[in-house]
Amino acid sequence: RDSLGLLFLLLALLSKEAAAVLPAVAFCFLWLIEGRSPIQALRRTAWNWALLIVWFVVHPTLMDRFFGPLQHSLETEGRLGPGSTMLMTLLAQLNLDGRFDPDGGWGLALARGAMSAAILAILVIVISRTASRAGSEEEPRRAGAVIAFGLLWTAAGWAILFLPSIGWHSYYGVLGSLGCWLVIGTALRRRLGVAVAVVLVVATLREARATTPSWDWGTDWYQQRAGNLLGAIRDRLFELHPEFPAHSRIFLARIPNNIGLLAGDGPALRVWYDDPTLKAGYYSSYTPRLPGETSGVDYFLRFDTLQVLVEVESGPATRVGEFRTYPGWQRDQSVLASLFLRSGSPRAAAAAFARVFAGSPDLPNYAVFAATAYEVAGDTLEADRYYHEAVLVDGDSLVGVWRKDLLEEARRYAGSSRR
Repeated sequence: RDSLGLLFLLLALLSKEAAAVLPAVAFCFLWLIEGRSPIQALRRTAWNWALLIVWFVVHPTLMDRFFGPLQHSLETEGRLGPGSTMLMTLLAQLNLDGRFDPDGGWGLALARGAMSAAILAILVIVISRTASRAGSEEEPRRAGAVIAFGLLWTAAGWAILFLPSIGWHSYYGVLGSLGCWLVIGTALRRRLGVAVAVVLVVATLREARATTPSWDWGTDWYQQRAGNLLGAIRDRLFELHPEFPAHSRIFLARIPNNIGLLAGDGPALRVWYDDPTLKAGYYSSYTPRLPGETSGVDYFLRFDTLQVLVEVESGPATRVGEFRTYPGWQRDQSVLASLFLRSGSPRAAAAAFARVFAGSPDLPNYAVFAATAYEVAGDTLEADRYYHEAVLVDGDSLVGVWRKDLLEEARRYAGSSRR
């Protein structure tokens, strides 16, 4: 079914670059397993090779990865050498490519691993006995062809691990691992005891590896941690905001590292809310909206170990007696005010400082912070009001000292902006 195969090759190439080795695997299958000549096998796979060439040319980054600036990246800085790459890939076939430190302890890991290992071992026994009854005189000759095919499949699948633009991750070589295990399984076809022992050991070790903390994004532990955190963040976000106005921006702080939430400008949120106008980023990516950007609202949230997400108020300054505090509110507002000030938004910074003073009127320094930010923003009326509040609490002289230093710093950050 050449046409259908070509369609699935296209889908595979659009899914993962490793699929580029599939025409080579198909060629080896036609040659070694079906017994066609190399010329016949090449003709049969010609359209696959043509599709591969077109894909390589139109791919947005492959040229740069091979010949351009993407040959070197943060991932390739700690790249393994060819020998270490080969050794780690071989060890990965037996789940020996990393340390073992199961989260729940060895007892739980061995118990869970033994259950899956037992199921796989039973399958090996059943399949082996079924194959023995169906054996033929041609089996040894065919086994040799299958092993040769498996070795070439393995070589093709693992070749991508040696490309210059990627680091080493075991899952990069998973396509080659299929060929490797075809070789192992064929070689052990008449050694049932050894085959069962290998499966038992490898499957049991798999559970220990899967539950060992790791920052390699291809590991089970990494993916499950990321998935659990993302699920909790998503649920909490929908609890706080069942929907966002179009063109809203969501800025997040203290998000756990390595969960993939804010890759780019927050595509996950656009998918969750089915709204292509939403954007998300870390606090550090905040910039004031341009004068013409009238639609959308900016939201600020930080991660919290108890509540998952805490929304940080960022609207107009709250008057004394109206401020509702929560644990960490003062620090949240201070961080937000500093963010606004450094980004050239003194008016927004002033409002945040004023909220802190509204919640804690015994802290006159925040009244001075608010006053100086209002002064830089050109709002002398609000500036005078907060200077007066500060003087009532802490006296004229100390406020004067604070004002001089703070004005200089605020103007340095604000520059020519008067937002």
